[in-house]
Amino acid sequence: MPAPTSELFHVESSPSTGRRIHASQNIPANTPLLTTPALSTYMLFREYKREVCAFCFAYNRGRSWSLRNADAGLAWCSEDCRDRWLQFQGPLALEAFRGVERLVRKAGQINNESENATEISIHPPSGDAVDEAWAKAAEYGQLITAARGEDKTAATKAARRALQAACTSLADPAVLSHFLSGILLHTNHIDLWSSMIELHAASHPYTDSQQLKTHVSSYHQLLALLPIDLLASCTPNIVRAVQSRDLPNSFGIRSLDDAGDEIFGFGVWPEASYWNHSCTPNVQKRRVGRAWEFWTGRAVEKGEELSITYLGGEEETLNVRERRERLEKTWGFVCGCRKCETEAVLTAKEQDDGPTPDPQSLRPPH
Repeated sequence: MPAPTSELFHVESSPSTGRRIHASQNIPANTPLLTTPALSTYMLFREYKREVCAFCFAYNRGRSWSLRNADAGLAWCSEDCRDRWLQFQGPLALEAFRGVERLVRKAGQINNESENATEISIHPPSGDAVDEAWAKAAEYGQLITAARGEDKTAATKAARRALQAACTSLADPAVLSHFLSGILLHTNHIDLWSSMIELHAASHPYTDSQQLKTHVSSYHQLLALLPIDLLASCTPNIVRAVQSRDLPNSFGIRSLDDAGDEIFGFGVWPEASYWNHSCTPNVQKRRVGRAWEFWTGRAVEKGEELSITYLGGEEETLNVRERRERLEKTWGFVCGCRKCETEAVLTAKEQDDGPTPDPQSLRPPH
């Protein structure tokens, strides 16, 4: 699947953002631009898995869907969604998700909130540190796969210990399911995988060393529990690609029947990821089931960049500092749109000049 194409717009390369979408002609307001159901990788938060359909992401308003596979931690809103999920994810998907669910229940779940609260380092690890960690992870992973070989009696003591450690360490359900979605995608849909790989990759995909450690641990756990036929797609390169494309390209999966206050997880729709951000977007978006739809929010002139907001409406209430902090923390960039640049200049001027004095304070005393 290449970049999105249309007679209405075209994709251009950009040194700062990698690519931009520009209008190929004058486009009236409310003109449909793109509809894309092609989802590559995703994850649903564990607390929502019983009440959010694993295929179309329909929300059952806090109630569990009756159509569930409890052993795999999955639920669907209909038999059609279940069958389509099974067809897309492939014949080994249920076995793989059952393995993840067994691990989480047996080994226990990582409490990410408490980890983040106690994490001292606020700096992402260097590229060299990341490469070194994954090189060591690959070597350790060979021990785990060796312990799962056909002749288990031939496995070394170190290999058996590595397998045991992977099966008993604390688990991060979100990371495991996210990596698993990429492994299944690479196994079953190499064309869609290739489209995802073409997306911009985050230069610093890990917020801190603890997150990197958790991802390495999750990789080892998947090596220990996945069906043997999926291990060819369970490699450091695969799971690193999943993480590095997620940060700058993912869309939040939110509730549809309210203001989107409930967020269930995140996903990457490769075609949808070509829109850049602006705090004054000219393109609107909405999720309809598994698909994203985009249309012009106002009239657009030929040559104008077409942009969406990554903030989901919050750009209207946040100031420039808050917007930039939110965007940098979540998507890894400092917004340079016209609105942010203008507000930043005005804010700096106000700080240099000081607050405007109260006219009453300038009156001479009686």
